[in-house]
Amino acid sequence: MQEARKLWELRDGIETEINRHKISQVTREWIVKVEMITREVGELETKYNDEKKNPWRLLRVWPQSNLSKDMADKYRQVQILFEEGLWHPLLGSHPAEWGPTHS
Repeated sequence: MQEARKLWELRDGIETEINRHKISQVTREWIVKVEMITREVGELETKYNDEKKNPWRLLRVWPQSNLSKDMADKYRQVQILFEEGLWHPLLGSHPAEWGPTHS
């Protein structure tokens, strides 16, 4: 979930810059994707926390292997959007200047 938080912080930075510049369609689409994944990550966090509190209940509804797979898939999606955001022209920097983003 730390990667998701990095993505949200990056989105916030880009949105701040957008307020100073004309926003392109590509940027709008990226922001919409981040907003969608924000909700999806929140739903997964809720399911994960429910599983930790009541593992017996969730196993009947959502097998743990599915939750783990969904979390891994969402993590990859967050990474992709984060990398796309790092290359956004409004940031005025290259991803290498940001240092390591994730392992």
